[in-house]
Amino acid sequence: MADPNEKAVAIIEKKMAPIAAKAIEIVIKTPEQQKEAGEMLTQLNKYGDELDALKKTITDPMNKALKAARALFKPREDKVEEAVNALRKAMGAYQLKAEQKAEKERDKIAQKVEDGKMSAEKGVAKMADVAAPEANIETNGGSVKFRDQKKFEVMDITLLPIEYHLADESAIRKAMQANIELPGVRYWVERTVVNTR
Repeated sequence: MADPNEKAVAIIEKKMAPIAAKAIEIVIKTPEQQKEAGEMLTQLNKYGDELDALKKTITDPMNKALKAARALFKPREDKVEEAVNALRKAMGAYQLKAEQKAEKERDKIAQKVEDGKMSAEKGVAKMADVAAPEANIETNGGSVKFRDQKKFEVMDITLLPIEYHLADESAIRKAMQANIELPGVRYWVERTVVNTR
């Protein structure tokens, strides 16, 4: 059994195809040709509207189902993400604290060796005994690894080299609409065609 949507799309396509083919090849040299192009534009946009309406008969129910599925899962996913982030933060903080503690113990031993209060051999042996936190944790369900991640925050944008600045296109557009021309910005006019139907 043929899909009724496929049949409806085929009917629209059959009516639209010759106009679309002509539109792609059009060269406008006279007012009459300009008017004919306007008629073609209106007709093609109407076909586009028909296709869009037909597409929505298929996509709207799917979008509603997708929205309902997202609403069902989102609160649970948020809870999982919150819990995962809390665990990551706590584990990372513990790991850092344990690493710092081990580093302090090694520094104390090194200082004793440097001050002559401990032999180098004994210092090396004691340093080997300093318990450092495990970099990899194996569990029944998987493993956890720790790695350093560099981050940044811009504190004073005026100190950044200019190539790291971004233009605020929204603000520039608002200024342009208020007839304010900014230095360093090129302005021009493009003719666009607006079709009502």
